[in-house]
Amino acid sequence: MYLVLLTIVFLLSVSEVISQCPLSSGIYLRHGGNCYTNGSFFWDSSVNEVTEAISCVLPGTNLTTGQWVRVANSDDPVDCNSNSASDPFQCTSLALPNATLNLYLAQGLTATTEGWYKCCLPTDCSDSNTSIIFANIFSIYLANNGNCYPNGSYFWDSRANSDTEAISCVLPGTSLTTGQWVRVADPDDPVDCNNNSASDPFRCTNVISPAALNFYLAQGLTTTTEGWYKCCLPTNCSDPNTNIIFANIFRFAEIESFTVADLPSDMTEYPQEYKLNCTKIGYYQYGIRVNIGSTAMANHTNCDDRYNSDNCPGTVLVSSTYTVRYTVTITWDGMNVSSGPISQSTTGDQVYQCRVADHPDSNAIRIRNVTIKVPATAPSSLTEINKTTTNITVSWTALDSSDADGYVVNVTSDTDTGQTVQLEGSNNAITLNELRGGITYSITVRAYQQLLGPASTISVQTLPVINSINWTLVSSITQLNNTQYRIDCLTTTDIDPSTDVYWLVNGVMKSSSNYSLIDVLTYNNTLLVYPDPLGVSVNVTCIAMIGGVNYNQSVILHAPSGPPNNVRGFILNATSIKVNWTNSSETNGYVIEYTTGDVTRNVVSTSEDEIVLTDLSPMSTYTISVYSYIDLPSVNSTVTVLRFDCELL
Repeated sequence: MYLVLLTIVFLLSVSEVISQCPLSSGIYLRHGGNCYTNGSFFWDSSVNEVTEAISCVLPGTNLTTGQWVRVANSDDPVDCNSNSASDPFQCTSLALPNATLNLYLAQGLTATTEGWYKCCLPTDCSDSNTSIIFANIFSIYLANNGNCYPNGSYFWDSRANSDTEAISCVLPGTSLTTGQWVRVADPDDPVDCNNNSASDPFRCTNVISPAALNFYLAQGLTTTTEGWYKCCLPTNCSDPNTNIIFANIFRFAEIESFTVADLPSDMTEYPQEYKLNCTKIGYYQYGIRVNIGSTAMANHTNCDDRYNSDNCPGTVLVSSTYTVRYTVTITWDGMNVSSGPISQSTTGDQVYQCRVADHPDSNAIRIRNVTIKVPATAPSSLTEINKTTTNITVSWTALDSSDADGYVVNVTSDTDTGQTVQLEGSNNAITLNELRGGITYSITVRAYQQLLGPASTISVQTLPVINSINWTLVSSITQLNNTQYRIDCLTTTDIDPSTDVYWLVNGVMKSSSNYSLIDVLTYNNTLLVYPDPLGVSVNVTCIAMIGGVNYNQSVILHAPSGPPNNVRGFILNATSIKVNWTNSSETNGYVIEYTTGDVTRNVVSTSEDEIVLTDLSPMSTYTISVYSYIDLPSVNSTVTVLRFDCELL
């Protein structure tokens, strides 16, 4: 009668039936017309047909991919279309109106394939934004004090020391023939259900149908008798077809589990963060520490689960067995792991240790390790393969497949928005697109496994859209406002110069330019400009457009800020006049224009501030103008009129 009541309690305690089905929101499980919450248990014989499937449902969404995955082997999701001894399930799906994946057994469940499964909707489990729910699918199970437990559970000896607190091993739907409890460390000496001793402190009772063996301590557990035991039903453990489940019976305190949670699936996020969960069970006085090497990332001493304490901030999971989970949040920046103010440098795989010792005597020190796979070295030979104005191709030497699951490439610059790309597998080259021309980019490549490894970095500058802009004096400066200047703007051949190049001259758009191909990478775009009006500097901007982005370079043809000052003329003789002046601004030289009647002569002096005009016509009046120039001429100086038949006016 005890076992029948226990089985009823099991069904109610581990699988919560939801009254409202289907739910209006949130992911849930459905089976046999009922809805179930996260963490529910399902007997394998009740899900072995497509009409008895466990449905995973996410209301209000459309199915895109979705997955059922065995938690113990998260890298090998259930193949919905085929089944095998290692993957006995198949599934069907429903895309609308609610994303649904229906999971059922297509062949027998084995000890290695039973246990926890998770369903991810509406996308697969690698998507950090997907919704997740867990289900336990079992054939044989453990029960204790009205609760059900899966394979590999831990039991404190003080909670299994009488026949009313027995650990029950149950195989629904079968009748007991022999069955056994066996200490794993001594498989040739099974538990004697009818007698107990120092070397065999257990006794057991049984129920024929459903097959059950109830296992309890009849005297104290010792160092040599604690540990792993296995139960075999409905026959003994020598039968290869029997069903097996494992339980750990321990003294004092024990580590029920030490796991890593929330490892990043999106390797482009950096720095990376994850959690270490160490769950302690058993004796209420203890100390717990989580180390990497000799550095304690968390250390809690003098803990007592009977009282609340800020010193031991664990999360109580089961109060009756003092099962408490301690969580340490770790940040990894590629060189150091840190938790709060504690930091430790590390390379390669990160090996953490959880240590639990009962207090104050440390009768049993429990240690559990967990390893997070991290590449130890950076990809080598990172090299630029090709580049244009808008993209860069790089390659590197890939690590061995055992040392890397893929690569993350990050590209940044001081002036452009960065981008990060994740490459899975053995890819060892990438073309980075949508870059800007003429910008120097820092490109970083890291290999990853569960976390990112160290980086290789290279700096590459994209080809400029505009290589250069220069001006050339085409005609003589003495032509003043008819002086001609050619502007040469060298651009990439990634553009069409007939449509993608235009000019601004002192802010006014000009499009009447010519272009020619210099080489396979370069166009020369040309524009002719004139100093009009005199005395005004000319700012010429060449603009080239590519990918919706305008690139420009400018050149300024400078004119003096004003004409020469104090222009004076001196009659030297009948045919010569000396002209001098002072200049109030920067200049590279001067142009002197002098006229008489309809005749004009021009003289250029590039270095002096005076000039002698010779071979003049006697008895003539001359109008003399002096211009200074830098690149362009200034406006003219004050006009001076000279007559040779009288004094200088």
